This record gives sequence, structure tokens and C-alpha cells, in this order.
Amino acid sequence: MQAHYLSDMPEIHTVPLHKIYIDEDSTYIEFDDIDEIRWRVCIKTIHAWRITNTEYFDVVKVLNDILSSDGLLRRYPIVMENSVWIEELKNVKNSRERYLDNSIHLLFVLGEEIVEIIVGDNYEIIKV
Repeated sequence: MQAHYLSDMPEIHTVPLHKIYIDEDSTYIEFDDIDEIRWRVCIKTIHAWRITNTEYFDVVKVLNDILSSDGLLRRYPIVMENSVWIEELKNVKNSRERYLDNSIHLLFVLGEEIVEIIVGDNYEIIKV
């Protein structure tokens, strides 16, 4: 599995004051960036999601794969390429169903929590 930053998104603050909520048609993740500007990720199609405490997730292993050119760890949202989790989900469903083929495995490091989401391609981020 490889990973890369979504560097077109804001860099997440080390104390992001995050909030996750769901309404009838979307799931939202809000967080502060390093300049303390509030952002909201709006996700229309979620195939799966999980939240794990950093004590139980080897975030260093993922982040070491994507160190910036200056050798510093950045806190941008992360795309997990060749996701093992997506492959596991494909094995649960009938292999003729192709909706997971275009899915994206996103990872957000939000303070002590790692939020992972398998999404369709219909998500957006807006300044709040």
C-alpha cells in the first residue's frame, strides 16, 4: 500500500478541534487548519468508515512513506493507494459489482484519532 498527501487540501492543525456528523444525505468532517481556519469536508457517498485512536494505528509507518521533500511530516489528508481495505470490501460483495473500483481511501489524522473513509468521487471541502 502506498500513500500520498492531498496537498490541494488544507494542512490539518495538530489540535484540529474536529467534529464529525451525519445528516440525511451527507457525512461531514470539520477541522481547523494550521492557520486556525475552519474547514468542512462534505462526503455524499461513503462505502465504509472507521475511527481509530492513534495508539492502535501505525500512523508513523504511513507518514514515513510520504515525508515531504524537506523531511518534515505534514498533516494533509492522505490518499491510500492500492488500499487493502478496499480489496477486503470487494471480497465481501459480489465481484460483479464495480462501484468500489473508483472508490478512494482517505485518511485524516485528527489529533488522537485517525479517521479513515472509503468514498465515491463525490466529496468536497469548503471553508466554513
